[in-house]
Amino acid sequence: MSGTGFRWLILGELGLGVVALAWAAAGKDSIPFHADGRVLVLSLALTVCLTVFNFGLFSLGRRFRMAPSVYSFFDEVLFPLVRRVSVVELLVAAAIAGLSEELLFRGMLQPRIGLVAASLVFGLVHGPSLALLPLGLWATVVGLFLGVVYERSDNLAVPVLVHGAYDAVAFLFVRFGWHPIAGRSRSWNGASISSVRSIPFAKTEAYGNDFLLVSGDAVSVREGAGLARALCDRHRGVGGDGLILYAGRTMKLFNRDGSPAEISGNGVRCLAAFLYSRGLAGDGLAIETDAGTVELSVLERRGCRFLIRSNLGTPSVQELELPFELEGRDVVATIVSIGNPHCVLFTEAMDRSSLRALGPLLESHPRFPEKTNVELVEVVGRSEIRVGIWERGVGETSSSGTGSAASAVASIAKGLADSPLFVRCEGGTMRVEWRRGEDVVVEGEAVLVAEGTYFAEIES
Repeated sequence: MSGTGFRWLILGELGLGVVALAWAAAGKDSIPFHADGRVLVLSLALTVCLTVFNFGLFSLGRRFRMAPSVYSFFDEVLFPLVRRVSVVELLVAAAIAGLSEELLFRGMLQPRIGLVAASLVFGLVHGPSLALLPLGLWATVVGLFLGVVYERSDNLAVPVLVHGAYDAVAFLFVRFGWHPIAGRSRSWNGASISSVRSIPFAKTEAYGNDFLLVSGDAVSVREGAGLARALCDRHRGVGGDGLILYAGRTMKLFNRDGSPAEISGNGVRCLAAFLYSRGLAGDGLAIETDAGTVELSVLERRGCRFLIRSNLGTPSVQELELPFELEGRDVVATIVSIGNPHCVLFTEAMDRSSLRALGPLLESHPRFPEKTNVELVEVVGRSEIRVGIWERGVGETSSSGTGSAASAVASIAKGLADSPLFVRCEGGTMRVEWRRGEDVVVEGEAVLVAEGTYFAEIES
C-alpha cells in the first residue's frame, strides 16, 4: 500500500483545523498562543509522562491480548500505513494533528463544559474505535489530562506542543521500531538481504481446506500471485491451499499456484470467521468477491470454531449431460457455475484414484479455457452424497464450499437427490440447500488456526 491513504488522513486533519478555526472565529474566541522556555520545558515533561503512560498501557494490553480487535486494527491497518510514508509526512501529520485537534477540543471544552466533561467527550470520540479496557482507561486518563491542561492554562501552546510531540514520537516509533527488521539491510546466515518485509497473516481452515489471510494494507493485489506461491508452499512457506487478501469486507483470492480465483465457499466462511472474531462484523455480514456479494451469518461459535451459513447466489447449470472423451474413456459431466466453474462427474463408488487420474485431465481440458474445478460424486441416498474434490490451481483438496454446492446442485438438477442435501467430503460434511431458480445456501464450519508474521525477502 502506498502513502495515499495517509495523505488523505493529513487532509482530513487540515479540514478539522479549518473547522476549528472557523468555530473560534464565529464565536469571537481568542486563541492565545506563545512559546517560551518555560512552556517548552513544561511541554517536554508532559510529553514524556504521556508517552510513558500511553506506550506502557498499550504494550501491556497487547501482551496480554486485551481488546484483540483493536490491536489487530493497529497491526494490520494503521501501522503498515505509517510505515509506508516518509518521515517528513509523519512529522507534518503530527504537527497538523496537534494544532487542529486541540483547537477543536478547545472550542468544545472551554470554558463551557469543564474538566469532567472533557474526559467524557474525549472518551466518546475515541471509544468506538478503541474498545473497552485497557484503551477505555487510556481515553479517560488522557481526556482528564487534556481537561486539566485547558482549565489551568490560557496558553494553547502547551496542549498543541504536547499533542504534536507525542504523535511524532508514536509515529516515528511505529515507523522504525515496531518491526525492527523491516526495511533494514541485514546479514542473515551470510546472505545479503536488501530488505525484509514483515507481513502479518492468519491461518484458517474449513474441513482441511486451508487459507492464509493477509490484509490488503500490507500487500497490494499485484503482489498477490507471488505471495500466494511463496506463502502457500508447505515446505518453504506457511502452507495453504490459497491466499485471501482482504480490505474491509472485500476479498481477492489466489490459488496455491498463484492463479486468481473468483470465489471460494470455504474461504469466504474463513474470512467471515476471522472478521467476526476481531469484532469487525456482527452475526450477519456481506463479503464482496469477484463473483459477487456473499451474505453470511454466524450460527454458532465454539472457541475458534464457527458454524456459518452462506448464500452463494443463484447457480447456473450450464450443461446437464456433456460427453467427453478422455484418453479413450467416455465421460459424461454436468457443468455448473457457482460464480466459478465446476465439472461434476457421477460414479457408482467414490474412488480417489479415479479422481487423481481424471482431475488433472478435466481441469485443463480445452473445453475449459479458464480451467475448471472437478468433483467426483457418489450418490449415497436422497439426502446424502459423497464428493471428491480436485481444485483448479490447487489439486486434490479435502473439501470445497463451492465444490460441495456444485455437486449438490448437479445431483438435485439430475433428479438424483433432494434439498437439503448433506455433502460428505474427505474433511467433513456440509449442508446444502437449493431449489430450482433459487440461491444455493451452504452451512459449514470455519476454524481459526494460527496467527503469525511472514518474512518476505526482497533481494536487490
